[in-house]
Amino acid sequence: MSGCISWGGISERTDYDWYIKTHPDFLPGNMPIIEEFIRKYPKFTLIPSETSHLQLKEEGINFGLTVYGSIGGEYAALGLPVINASMCNPRIRYSFNVHPKNVQELENILMNLNDVKLHFDFNEIYEYYFMTYVLNTDNWLFNNYKAFLNEIGGYHRQFESVSYKKFTAEFNDRKHTNILSSLRNFVESKDYHFQERHMCSKVLSSNKEN
Repeated sequence: MSGCISWGGISERTDYDWYIKTHPDFLPGNMPIIEEFIRKYPKFTLIPSETSHLQLKEEGINFGLTVYGSIGGEYAALGLPVINASMCNPRIRYSFNVHPKNVQELENILMNLNDVKLHFDFNEIYEYYFMTYVLNTDNWLFNNYKAFLNEIGGYHRQFESVSYKKFTAEFNDRKHTNILSSLRNFVESKDYHFQERHMCSKVLSSNKEN
């Protein structure tokens, strides 16, 4: 989505209650930035990171705002509308979220939340969950992505040099060729999610051997 939008500036023009909720495992460096933002825009309230979304629904939350986050599916399953601030979000093909096409449309929606009407087709929500968390696979670069995260010390460590060291330690020409082949299969399929079926038998065999 081109352009930019000031969430804080919009909050000052509304009579809504605005809240910020971090992930339970938020990066420590994020908190000073969030606290400064709230000092500047006091209509925002920071919610304890351990607060459950079920509790928020029970206490009357009406909307969720995200760029790409998983609440797009989680809140939809609770019957709550979510507005995505990116056309590249993983739910873009589904109608259970709001998908503004540009900054101006996003601002107009935020200023007129009472006009937002969504129909929740739960079969569509279940399909999204299956496609995202069951059918697709993360195991194309590392043989077992979840085991890799546990081994290096958690999700955020994958963005550090430890990932590169782990990958190069397992690297060989055959694995390189197999990764390229599986990615080529995915691109040529025009599917939305990378799935295990895009990994040819050679890739699967290599994964089992390494």
